[in-house]
Amino acid sequence: MRNIRRLPQIARALLCLIILEMNLAMGLPARAASPTVSPSEEVVVPPLEYAIRSRDVTFGNPTYNLKATLTLPREAKGKVPAVIIIGGSGPVDRDGTVGENGQNKPYKDLAEGLTRAGFAVLRYDKRVVNYHYEVDEYMRTTLKDEYFEDVQWALQWIRQQPQVDPYRIFLLGHSLGGVIAMIMAQWFPLIKGVIMMATPGRYMDELQIYQYRLFAKRVGASDAQLDDMEARYHRVYYLLRHDQFPKDIPFDNLFQAYWYDILNRNPDKIIRQVRQPMLILQGDRDYQVTLDDVVIFKHALAEIGNHQATVRVFGRLNHIFMPYEGNLLAEQYDIPGHVPDEVLQTIASWIRTHLEMR
Repeated sequence: MRNIRRLPQIARALLCLIILEMNLAMGLPARAASPTVSPSEEVVVPPLEYAIRSRDVTFGNPTYNLKATLTLPREAKGKVPAVIIIGGSGPVDRDGTVGENGQNKPYKDLAEGLTRAGFAVLRYDKRVVNYHYEVDEYMRTTLKDEYFEDVQWALQWIRQQPQVDPYRIFLLGHSLGGVIAMIMAQWFPLIKGVIMMATPGRYMDELQIYQYRLFAKRVGASDAQLDDMEARYHRVYYLLRHDQFPKDIPFDNLFQAYWYDILNRNPDKIIRQVRQPMLILQGDRDYQVTLDDVVIFKHALAEIGNHQATVRVFGRLNHIFMPYEGNLLAEQYDIPGHVPDEVLQTIASWIRTHLEMR
């Protein structure tokens, strides 16, 4: 902790207090009030008719050999289009497993549903699921280590599969994975389209402060306490965004290098640079990413005259696109469920539409 020792004693004490208070305040928020967002026009839904052929695979490099599952439509003739699923933040496995007993697997639902609609789907364990960094390495970790390299390996690997059409590849990103999908689409024009599910439209610090306020209010914090907490968060995020936070002190389990990277990426600007068609999906019972984020994306697209994007809002679906209507927070993910066929069919129909437009 050599960097923090250089700070004046009072400043060092204040910084430690802020970190302690924010760690105590960490938690999941209540659901946000939802602005009005018009759903997209009705789509013609294809049947989910193909049998599935599934196999476990690996790709990557000798240092990080990622574990994955490829699902293929058994009866498909010729090379098929493919979808790569990019998971959300944190140690997310290939199935998107969530719940106290791991009973909900939204990425597996998506993969198998889209394969039944005729597409190959590759889903993989994020690097941090099976590999653990040494402290010095973890301090240097950025989005490149968490996402970019692994998605590039996934893209390279799936394009080499004999059953897959290498020029008809789509990226499906969930939560932060949707932001990553947009960035990768800019880097690789060969990507045919981008599907964004529950993707934040705000800067990460704006989203997190919003969530912290909601959670604190849920547990009874006063307006004055909320304002004081928000001011403290802003101070720390300012240091992180400007690379002024001690590099060897973690904030919310992440170090300065990672925060500097993610806090300087604005989804509102990123979406304006995507040239491929986009499908933006959101559940109106999502308390982690809300319809406010959809509004941001819609405004951005309208300002640049982008008419290639489709927005679809689903009623009574939560952050993992499973039905939910109660007031629980994280506990709702303990309730067994599945991604509805309506979501799967919407994605499949959108992909087919844009394949026909090639």
